[in-house]
Amino acid sequence: MADRTTYLNYKQDQKLLVYWITRVCNNITNTSPSEPPVVPVSTGEVSVATLKELSELIARHNKRIPVTIYQLFWSIIEARRERHLLFLKIAASNPDPKIQKNNDTHSHWINGLTDAFNIL
Repeated sequence: MADRTTYLNYKQDQKLLVYWITRVCNNITNTSPSEPPVVPVSTGEVSVATLKELSELIARHNKRIPVTIYQLFWSIIEARRERHLLFLKIAASNPDPKIQKNNDTHSHWINGLTDAFNIL
């Protein structure tokens, strides 16, 4: 069952993943003059679109992805899916526009994370 600990864990894991992705992308742009600099991400938060763009940059440069990064990526996707299922159940028994908005956001992120994972 998705609980607060699960939520906090995947949020922390997501920050680690974003840190790794931005670090690799900054390395690429520093060593490849043809690539424009990556927008700095100092908060550990990025949009879905940015996450996919950064993943495309890494894939374009054929950077080797450590297995642990794939595992981290997938664990974030699974934790978000678990959390999303919990909120779908809540929304089914108690329709609420705020919960529906959260469900839509979770669905958007799950799809975006899955796309970024597949890009790599």
